[in-house]
Parts: sequence; C-alpha cells; structure tokens
Amino acid sequence: MRDTGVTDFLFAHASGKPVSFHMPGHKGAKFYKKNGYGKFMKNIADLDITEIPGADNLFQTEGIIEETADKYADLYEVEKSYLLINGTSTGLIASILATVPKGGKLIMARNCHKSVFNALRLGDITPIYAYPDVIFQYGISGAVSPEEIEQLLHDHLDAAAVILPSPNYYGICSDIKAIAEVVHKYGKVLIVDQAHGAHLKFFSKFGLRRPVISRPGGGKVMAVDVRKGAEAQAEYYRNHGTGQSLGEKGWKWSMPLPAEECGADIVVNSTHKTLGSFTQSAVLNVTRSALDAPVGHIAEVYSGYVVEDPNSKYADHKGQSRIDLAALEDQLQAIQSTSPSYLLMASLDVNADIIRDKGKHLFNEWKRNIIWFYRKAATIPELRVMTVEAEERSLVAEAADKSIHKLKKIAGMFSSKYDDEDLLEAPRRQTGSLDNTKINIDMSAYGIDGNRLEAMLNERGVFPELVTGNIVMLMTGIGNSRKDFKRLYKALAEIAYTHRGALVKLSHDERLEYEKRLELEGPGEDQDTEQDRTEPSQRQAAPPADSFALKTAALWSKRRPLHELPEEKEWVPLEECAGRICAGSIIPYPPGIPLICPGEEIGAEEIQYIKYLRQIGDKVIGVSAEGEIVVGKDL
Repeated sequence: MRDTGVTDFLFAHASGKPVSFHMPGHKGAKFYKKNGYGKFMKNIADLDITEIPGADNLFQTEGIIEETADKYADLYEVEKSYLLINGTSTGLIASILATVPKGGKLIMARNCHKSVFNALRLGDITPIYAYPDVIFQYGISGAVSPEEIEQLLHDHLDAAAVILPSPNYYGICSDIKAIAEVVHKYGKVLIVDQAHGAHLKFFSKFGLRRPVISRPGGGKVMAVDVRKGAEAQAEYYRNHGTGQSLGEKGWKWSMPLPAEECGADIVVNSTHKTLGSFTQSAVLNVTRSALDAPVGHIAEVYSGYVVEDPNSKYADHKGQSRIDLAALEDQLQAIQSTSPSYLLMASLDVNADIIRDKGKHLFNEWKRNIIWFYRKAATIPELRVMTVEAEERSLVAEAADKSIHKLKKIAGMFSSKYDDEDLLEAPRRQTGSLDNTKINIDMSAYGIDGNRLEAMLNERGVFPELVTGNIVMLMTGIGNSRKDFKRLYKALAEIAYTHRGALVKLSHDERLEYEKRLELEGPGEDQDTEQDRTEPSQRQAAPPADSFALKTAALWSKRRPLHELPEEKEWVPLEECAGRICAGSIIPYPPGIPLICPGEEIGAEEIQYIKYLRQIGDKVIGVSAEGEIVVGKDL
C-alpha cells in the first residue's frame, strides 16, 4: 500500500515553485494576499461551515448569498445571477432541463462539454448536432457558424433551445451576436457555455478590448541556456532575426465580446478557470433580454407549484419570457449538492469584491503581460502561436478556409458534412475570433510534438493546461504575474535554442500547409537524436503523408448516425469493438468532449486513436483499466 496521498502530492508540487498556466485562474495564495485577502487564506479552515442561522440558504436566497449573487448581476450587467458550487456543469444541465421539454430536441454543438450530453440522458432529449468548423492546421475544433445553426433550426422547428461553447477550450469564439439573432428569429432559447470566458465581460467592461497592433521586431533575449550561455544564445537569435510565428504584418490584440453583451439568454461562466474563485465554483447569468421576450413552450417545461401560485414573484413571467426562472431554480436545487460549500461561495464573494474594487488595474496588467509575451514570442524562430494578425485576417479563419478542401482527401476516414461540391469550391464565411488569453503554441518545426513540449516545459517548472497533437495550450489567468510570463518565454527560448538543429524553416505562405512540416516520430520514441543537431540543409524532407493532426481533426468532425441503443449491454475489449454500437460515452479528458456518444458506431480509426491516447498517458473516460468499453450486446 502506498504511503502517500493527495496532500503529499500537492505539497510536493507546490514546493517546486511551479508556474501555473492551467486552471484555476487565481494561481495561488499570493493573488489573495496581494489583493488584501491574506486573512481569508489564513483562516480558511475556520470558515468552513454549514447553514447555521444567518448563513442563508443557497436554494432559497434571502440574505448574504443573495447579496453575493447580486454582486455578480451588477458586475455582468444581467438580470439575475446564480452561484454554482458544482461547477459550470450543473449550470448547463439545469439550463437545458429548464428550457427543453422532456423528450424534446436540443440543437447543440458537437464539441459541447460532456455535462451537456449528461443532460440529454437526464431529460430523454434528442440531440441535433451543429458541427463546428475544423482547423486542420492545428487539429482542433473551430467556431460554430450562424449558417449552421440557422439550417438546423429550419430543419428542426420543434427544437426548443440551442447550446454551444464559446470560447471553446482553445479560445476560439463563435459569432454569438449573429447566432443569437438567428435563434431568436425562430423563437428559441440560446444557452452559451462560457466556461472558458468568464473574463471576457471585464475586458469589455473596463474598456480593454481596444486593438493594439504589435509589429515584428527584435528585443533583448531574456532566456539563458546554462550550457551555451546567454551571450551565445542571444547571438543566435540576432543572426536568425524574428520568426514568422506572429505573421508578416505583426499581431493584433482584440478580445471578443462576452455572450452577455451579444444577446444570449443564459450564460454560464466558470469563474474558477480564469478569475479568482476556487475550483468548482461558477456563476450562471440570465440576461435582461431573456425575460423581456416571449417564447411559447414554457408551460410544457415546468408546471410546478411556484408558477401555479399567483402570488409567486415569477408568476408574471409564465408565457411571457424565454426563461422561466422558477423552472431554472427548481433544476438547480435538484442537481447541486445539498451541502453547498461556504468556502466556494466565500471565494466567489472575494472574487467579486476584487474585480469590483481593483478590476480595471488587474485586467489592464493581464492585458499588458499577454501583449509582452506575444511580442517576445515573435523573437523565437518558427515558434507558431495561434493569433489574430494585424491585417485583420484570423489565422483560425485562414486555416479553416484551406482545411475545407482537404476534407475529402482522406480516403475512407469519414463522411463529411461538406457533401456539397459547390461548397468545396466556394467555402462559406469563417466566423471564428480568438480569446488572446489562451496561448496556443506549436514547436513542431523543431521536431517537438505537443506531449514532448509539455514534458520539456514541466521540467522547467512551467505547467500548461492542455495538449492536443502539436498544440500546447497555456491558460493564463487573473493571477498570473509578469514573472510567470518571463519564465514561460525563457523556457520556450531555451527549448528552441537547444533544438535549433532540427528547425525546418518555412515561408509565411507555407506555414499553413501542415503536410509540409517535419513529420514527427511516433509516441514513445526518443526524438533527441544526432539528426536534431544537424543543419536543415543536410537532412532529407519527410515523405508526403497525411498528418496525424489532419486525421485527428477528421475524427472529431466525423458525422456518425445515431442508432437505437440495445437494451442489453456488455463490456468488450477495445480491439474488438469495430462496428459495434457504443452504449456509453468515450471522452478524452481534457478537453472533456465526447469523441463517441451513446448510439454511435465505433470505427477502426477511432479505436486506433483511443489506443494512441492511452499509450501516451492521456485519460479517456469510458475505457476501463482493462481496456474495455461498454457496447450494445449483439443478439
């Protein structure tokens, strides 16, 4: 039996003075101490109570909890805010069950969080999938287009609501304003999972969305390689000039608008991810417009006594607004814990007070630090960073435009949503914008894939949030300091310098052509070879091949028809599941998005991908320790 546990691990990790570019957003005790809440941290165990007299009740707020919720309503400028102590997941589930009748239809992005799929099961709801654009350059999901939503609403007039994540895990935002106009034109409810964008409102509120253009340029190299010395490393960067990573015309800071300002009805924010509350805390916002406009099916969703009671403060809303607050509150009390943590609620209160009192300064510093990092990143040759370029052309949109033409070139991989040949010749408008606080980096030009880069950063005390293919996503937060960004830059510059022999120089126009990049070796192989240290001119280019990222993205965009689930189920080894109907959800975590959903057929390509993820140590929910998954039993 092991003699260590969670506590020992946490103390050991903290002792290494790590730099956190993962959730939570506060990044540690120093954030609270710096902002006047050292006493809160010092006495935290003494603040862990239950519903004693005067402590209010989360499910019937009339006192201190209501006051904290009102702080968020004021901060987000919405009609009503609810504190969540079981994360955004509960807010999403409650919102769906309160707006979609049992057995009804929900139009949902296929890249929704797994909690949305759980809501389907709880409400016996039929999903109508909206497929996001696929960014094959990076092997990730992009934005969901208004055109996609409108087509689905037109085809499914009986759908009750629409839900999508924006930003997604990588910071790509959909055009919520345009989508809201479409959804409301059809008289439906729009729910936005803004778990990764709780901060967007405050960049807007404090006037920090104004574009800042950074032109390519040098700068003093801050990194130090202990083997070669700072002088030699700086000389290398001076000789090679700036990289192409931020575009030929530079980079532009421009933050997307929050969903609360774009017409969404319900917006759920994970304040713990990027702001200053504790992990598992969140806030659900109901916007003012949601209670001003009518929708027809509310009585079918909820016929509880609160609405039936003519004295209820919500009685006037029945049949007159898109959101029934009584139905929403009933679902929240049904799903959230009956023992709500006062520590989580206290952290939400502290977070609200800090943003109210010091928000403009903190968010301005956050913006300045990110701009500093992107400018410094431009000095590292061929370090690719997902950005919006100064010429107003989004790399996300540019890559998606080119990706459309690759969809049918992967023989036997999948049935594409782009079946219309006219669409292939004239790709529709791309709508993705980017949240600059998510730093997505790619060092595949150095022969370093995402998993290896993450390990190298960990060795240097920097801990990212997510790895997907060649991308490492670093989640910045309100608690990150300039010192954190300097350590990140130092680590990346050192990695680039020590692997400079493997660098494959690409022109600006070529860098979007993924198959022209260095072909990476398979997982588990040692890539730090003598070839890494040879000059690029002395090495042969990798043979043309479909890239791993291209195939990965194809799997995530694959349209799988829904089959009726057999009543009998069985656990079957993964290798024997090709052609079987999945009876559970197969969810790589992170990002927590189902690759295969219940009722979908499992293909050989999916099995190969799942085995790869498990081989490199990624968690895949739905696969047992013995490598089995639950499928419908063949009769």
